[in-house]
Amino acid sequence: MSTEETSNREESIKDTDQNENLLGSAEPSENLKWYTVYVQSGSEAKALENLRARIKKEGLENFFGEYLVPKIIKQDDSKKTERKIMPGYIFIQMVLNEKTWELVRKTPKISGFIGNFLNPPPVPEHEIQHLKDLQRLGGELKILKFDLSEGDVVNIIDGPFKDFSGKIIAIDKERAKLTVEISIFGRQTPVSVDFVQVVKK
Repeated sequence: MSTEETSNREESIKDTDQNENLLGSAEPSENLKWYTVYVQSGSEAKALENLRARIKKEGLENFFGEYLVPKIIKQDDSKKTERKIMPGYIFIQMVLNEKTWELVRKTPKISGFIGNFLNPPPVPEHEIQHLKDLQRLGGELKILKFDLSEGDVVNIIDGPFKDFSGKIIAIDKERAKLTVEISIFGRQTPVSVDFVQVVKK
């Protein structure tokens, strides 16, 4: 093999490696994790439709798995009612890398990821399962077990109180919200946050 052919082959391998680093492993489904994104409240369905269309257009279906817009549907004799458990949020199962991050971020109706802007934390699988159970059981929250309890100390990872730490003083499971007592200018102040906006210390 000539020196020129060897050089060209090395450049080709280098380009391939760079593409693999950008797109993830050869078996992306093995790296799927759940992430939470903000959407315009009331636009969850449209945001998800936009996202799926962009994924298909870019040929990145293998880098995305399930989607979850948690809601409770109840049927009585006269009508069916639907209530979103967490309006303004979509949960996405995906391989997070530079290309998929950018695709999600630039999707119309999606405002961004929850948590660190460039490296958002994944949502634990058991929390996703709680939401799926909640949907399946039609809101029978009393049988669900949440890992967070009153008195737990948590870090707030998103929202106006990001980077504050505090103690949980109340849990509203039906609305998936917590009241956390944080110190603002030396005074203990209760604030309301969504459960996806905190991590246990």
